[in-house]
Amino acid sequence: MNYLAHAYRFLDNPYIVAGVALPDWLSVVGRQYRARSNTAKIALADLHQVEVFSNESDRSLVGDFLQGVIQHHADDDTFHQNETFILTSAKLSVALRAIHGPGSSIRSGFLGHIVIELLLDDTLSRSDRNLLREYYRVIDSLDRELVCKAASLAVGKEVVGLDKWIDRFVEERFLEDYSDDRRLLRRLNQIMKRVGLEQLGDETLAWLALCRDEVSRLSSDLLPK
Repeated sequence: MNYLAHAYRFLDNPYIVAGVALPDWLSVVGRQYRARSNTAKIALADLHQVEVFSNESDRSLVGDFLQGVIQHHADDDTFHQNETFILTSAKLSVALRAIHGPGSSIRSGFLGHIVIELLLDDTLSRSDRNLLREYYRVIDSLDRELVCKAASLAVGKEVVGLDKWIDRFVEERFLEDYSDDRRLLRRLNQIMKRVGLEQLGDETLAWLALCRDEVSRLSSDLLPK
């Protein structure tokens, strides 16, 4: 799942929202960082021994953050085993492969997977026009220094640059681009570039429209309850 689908149930707790975002944030901040569930569970169990927090309130917020990291992985495990997700991802992958031809190097399986996640965020934001605004407000309210300390516990080593990425994340508001096929294509190409894959052309726009219809129709079976 993507940012909003992970977070929308927890918007009343900013540090759980930050925790469920951390694994995806780290894919941009630095691929040398991994926020694994087991590391977060160990950090949570040992949190009472950590002396870097100035008060119990901060310690409690960091506990919420670590719970969020654990929740992210639990959500992903459930989502990726969801029959509707598996079947829809395969269907969209086949449709994309038909557009580009069997000899294309386009990674249709990867794209059939990721486009569902991005469009679920758009489906959620369309269902409640205030949801995305509230999500960004919650992220912007975070104490960046505290989040960086919490992230370092979740990763098991110091995480550098996360505070700057959170500022950029709030400023760019790229989840808003998922509502438009051409802007979504641009965001997909940024992901493709980041992972070293071939760029997508305008022929992909018709496929994105198909994907949008499918994800909207099946969203109640895809989203976590």
